[in-house]
Amino acid sequence: MNRIETSNFKDLNESEFLNEFYKVVYEFARYLYKRFNSLLTEEKIYSQFFDNNDISCFIILNKLFFQYIYSFFILNSYELSIPSFNSFRTTMEIFRLFRLVVLDEDFRKDYLQNKNIEFRTVRDNRFMQSKIIKKLDELETDLRNSDTIPLSINLQNHNYTKNSTYSEIHSELSKWSHALNVNLIFPMFINDNKINLKITDENSIYKELHVKKYVEGMCLMLLDHSSNLGCIGPILDDDLYAKTTELLEMYDKYVEIFYKN
Repeated sequence: MNRIETSNFKDLNESEFLNEFYKVVYEFARYLYKRFNSLLTEEKIYSQFFDNNDISCFIILNKLFFQYIYSFFILNSYELSIPSFNSFRTTMEIFRLFRLVVLDEDFRKDYLQNKNIEFRTVRDNRFMQSKIIKKLDELETDLRNSDTIPLSINLQNHNYTKNSTYSEIHSELSKWSHALNVNLIFPMFINDNKINLKITDENSIYKELHVKKYVEGMCLMLLDHSSNLGCIGPILDDDLYAKTTELLEMYDKYVEIFYKN
């Protein structure tokens, strides 16, 4: 097995299954990235809604999204857990940004027309995560209150916004990033009353517990991201259906093992 495809769970129950689940999530991420590129380069898009600048934006944001996903897996394979967790945090932020860029034409134009490349200015405040979350929430509220626009499952944003599971995970990831919670940081590097003085943390069961949780979150996020692709163009066919079914079947087993027992 490729080193990147396994987290080498060894101290948790069902370690063999967890390694297989980890591998399936990783392979689905690789597949979905290729699928997105195919969707856009073959021009299978809703061209009446998007122009070339829009499509370029989708391609670039999607590339960033999956680069950070790959960073999570690569860093984790080298037992560099804190940088790995930080990569997942950025992935979640791009995930929300991508969603809003796809659904909100006005925001998309504002984002594309931004000429600010000077880091000392604050004009980019309108693209902060708090603003993105608020706007996604407003979009869903408008749809729910509308008599003319049906609430398609592809347009639901509650998974992305405040008080969602993603939001809770992002808050925890921010604590890793800024070292704000000693109760998260200390157990990572202390085992059997000894402090690990190495950079890596391969002996931490605490690390395995968090990797397990974040891979589960990534599984759900990738499934949601595939619905974003459905807002851009028709992508559902037998191949995507089979790949998605494989991931869902693995997650169904995950729920059966870790939530129902």
